[in-house]
Amino acid sequence: MKRKPTKDRLFLNWQDEAVHTHSWFESHGISRQAVYQCVKKKLIKKLGGGAYIKAKDKLNWQSAVLTAQKELQLPFHVAGQTALELQGLGHFVKMGKKIPVYIVNRDNMRVPIWLKNNNWGVIFHFRTSSLFPPDLGLMKYNRSKFHFILSSRERAIMEMVSHLELKDSFETLERYFEGLLNLRGLLVQKLLENCSSIKVKRVFLYMADKLKLPVMKSLNTRRIQLGQGKRVIIKEGKLDKTYNITVPVYDNYSN
Repeated sequence: MKRKPTKDRLFLNWQDEAVHTHSWFESHGISRQAVYQCVKKKLIKKLGGGAYIKAKDKLNWQSAVLTAQKELQLPFHVAGQTALELQGLGHFVKMGKKIPVYIVNRDNMRVPIWLKNNNWGVIFHFRTSSLFPPDLGLMKYNRSKFHFILSSRERAIMEMVSHLELKDSFETLERYFEGLLNLRGLLVQKLLENCSSIKVKRVFLYMADKLKLPVMKSLNTRRIQLGQGKRVIIKEGKLDKTYNITVPVYDNYSN
């Protein structure tokens, strides 16, 4: 049986705007020399560090994330505020500016040069975190043509608490919490029981309690370790006695 020409094999399974690396080419029987020839003929464009796109394609950050996860097997996911916005809480984003995309690494990994050095139309923020066990509360994002891994709403809001400088962002955080009326109690319970940050657990429970989120009715707070003593979240704030954290003085909620 006659083998298809390199060009046909190259583009047969190459989705528009997809980024591919040498591992993908090798899996399709395409040599590095053949890839070089396609670059030379301007059929594909090199992004650096062994990554390529089709010559006429635009850069798509979601494709870049998928490639890093799937082809390079990098242990990271889209997290926090970005994950929340992708799941319907994006109406707080200012239009006309490059949006931040928050990426959590599970290990101290080197970010691929092609991911750092190209203009993806967003601003990537990479952070190493061991806030949760690696796969707890992660999901596949299916609302685009690139099905990458991101945090569920339940995990994402806790990551957002962890990432924010709360002295400047309590009001912003509250607006995101207000949209979380359908959190899954079993998953929230698991996340809180396995969360490594006392601050995150206390702030989450404080905010969910303040806003009377339905999930509070299904939580067993006795099984959630909240540590001892108070935590200063806001330096000049007032002490919330239930969760032993300082909160903004403008907040009309107190116990």
